[in-house]
Amino acid sequence: MSDSEDDSGVLFLQQQMVAITRQLSIPLIEVSLVLQKYTKALVGELQNQAQMNGEELPAEILHPLPLEPSSCEDVVGTQIDPERLLKMVDADRMDIFDTVIRSAINEHSTPLYDALLVIRDWERIARIQLSNSTSVGQLFSPIELSDDF
Repeated sequence: MSDSEDDSGVLFLQQQMVAITRQLSIPLIEVSLVLQKYTKALVGELQNQAQMNGEELPAEILHPLPLEPSSCEDVVGTQIDPERLLKMVDADRMDIFDTVIRSAINEHSTPLYDALLVIRDWERIARIQLSNSTSVGQLFSPIELSDDF
């Protein structure tokens, strides 16, 4: 596969993820949960492939992208019960987001490494917004994406 085909797969994945999150106003927490699922799956698969080929993966793939220090503010807020949060998420909406990601990756045969880089960028944005959340309501507000994202 050529670099331009790889790039088109990455661009298509990014466009599809942005479009569906905006169209469905997917909350930050739901986006985060789906991203976590994909991060684990893609890292696991890439580690298996690297191990079979005697290769080592770079740290940028194995670990979340670092956050800027100013975005990691200490927030004093109420304790949020994870079980309660999980009962409040919309599983159908998360399933749609999951399906869009999987379909976009498969439709263009996007290399797993490239797909994971896209997911890691989204994960960074979600982590910044999660770290700045001070209430349950903010977790259930749509993820904020810049216009040029």
